[in-house]
Amino acid sequence: MSDRQMLVRLSKAVKTEMEAGPPGDAAWDATQFLTGQPQAILPLIDLIFDEGNKDRSDDGLVSAYLYLFGFGLETVRQKSEARQREADALLDSVRVAVAERGERPETDPGTMLLVLSRFIGARLDPGDGLRDLMAGMAGEMDGFGDVPGLDGGDPASFLDDLLAMSDGDPFILFEQVRQMALTLPEDHRIELGQVLFHADAPVVREAALGWFLDPAPAVRDAAAAAVADGPVVSGVTLRRMIALRSWLPEPARAPLDRAIQASRRRGVDCAPWPKGDLREAHATFIDGAGAQTLILVSASKRRSVLGNVLLKDGVGVCEVFSRPGMTKAETRHFLAMVGSVMDLMPVTPAFVEEVLRHSLAVGVDQGMPPPFGLLDLLETAGLPPPTPAWKTATALLDALPAAAGEAPWASTVYDDWIIAESWFENGDDVTSLLKAAGKRPNRARLAALVLESGLPPHREEWADRLAWVAATLHSSTDKGRKAQGVALAGIVRGVADPAVPLDSIPLMQHIAAQTVEAFLADKALKGRG
Repeated sequence: MSDRQMLVRLSKAVKTEMEAGPPGDAAWDATQFLTGQPQAILPLIDLIFDEGNKDRSDDGLVSAYLYLFGFGLETVRQKSEARQREADALLDSVRVAVAERGERPETDPGTMLLVLSRFIGARLDPGDGLRDLMAGMAGEMDGFGDVPGLDGGDPASFLDDLLAMSDGDPFILFEQVRQMALTLPEDHRIELGQVLFHADAPVVREAALGWFLDPAPAVRDAAAAAVADGPVVSGVTLRRMIALRSWLPEPARAPLDRAIQASRRRGVDCAPWPKGDLREAHATFIDGAGAQTLILVSASKRRSVLGNVLLKDGVGVCEVFSRPGMTKAETRHFLAMVGSVMDLMPVTPAFVEEVLRHSLAVGVDQGMPPPFGLLDLLETAGLPPPTPAWKTATALLDALPAAAGEAPWASTVYDDWIIAESWFENGDDVTSLLKAAGKRPNRARLAALVLESGLPPHREEWADRLAWVAATLHSSTDKGRKAQGVALAGIVRGVADPAVPLDSIPLMQHIAAQTVEAFLADKALKGRG
């Protein structure tokens, strides 16, 4: 069966499942197929456009295709972040394939917008070429040409639609606009921002603040001018502008500074930071891809608001979303469900602040500001906006007690941790090393090769990552986890010390063995493909 035939079969099952409720077993099967065959994302592009261009397209099937396309993009991005060059080549091929379909006269502009929005959802840049293509198609869309700069139209109806969809929440409203806006060129985003900043509804103007997070300097400059020349902003908006300032790279702060100064000259008083009501904070371990999730439980109107923050090595704060209106039972069920599939532990608010400060500093360094929704989460929890500040492995370890014993790095405290199964190397350098070892070397020989030549170049990265795991454990309000943090810190001190051979550290032996297993599993999947 070809990839296209398999995708059609899987997508039909996903469609049936999604029409009945949330994605389940069928979606799992489909995503597993894409995980093993990431190149199958290419025929998926044709399936989306072929169905979307029909006069009577099956919207449910298009939604299923788009769901899998978004997952496929996430998979490619993760492989790219893991230094796999073939993923970068595949992503280039995806952009070319989408552009080729977009240039056909029969292509539906609405379908094109949905496809490009999946790039944004996967935190991937569609590229200037696809943005320009989308801009040329935008005027053909029903309800899309309302935005000034997109073939003219009535902005009032556009804003009314946004307000209705967002239920008066500026953070939801911004996210809805962002998914569409980032598929467009700078000049279109500038004009759209002007509409939002000059809107009559205060909640729309509050949402427009997210324009200061746009990657393009021209868009940020236009946002500053709109604040200075448009309606006077509220004290809440001024407070949020001040909070955002330090989260931006230095060159991006000047427009926001101008907006803050203009607001103060116009007599705007900064609103105080909300008190909030943080009840619980939880954190996962850091997985092999360098990702960690924070879960904050806050009280609001006799219900719980569950806030999730995804952090990532080399990126910073990646994703933020909230689930308001949850009962205590729903909250407990959610935490139990997460805890059943990954290691989850209660942590202190002080740790949440510390890890956010570090992650925000990473984002500043990489030129990647956090999602606008981070402000919402912090306000709900009553946590003051963290100031970005790096925390090195050395600083983290210095703050932790010394582990007992002459060789504390020999500990196997990680033995029963679910997350330890995800700790392995899968970059191109290690993969090439293993491929060069021959067709049938045994696992032990491959693991020794990884320890000897594959892991040493990444030793510092693992020390940093594991130091944060140790800090997470030691910050836990659970005494057992806190003790595990001390033991892991002893291991990390060995990893960080070049004088300690990697093959004398059981955890690094484990990582080498997992690297081999991941390599062989990937090789087997490609062999079946």
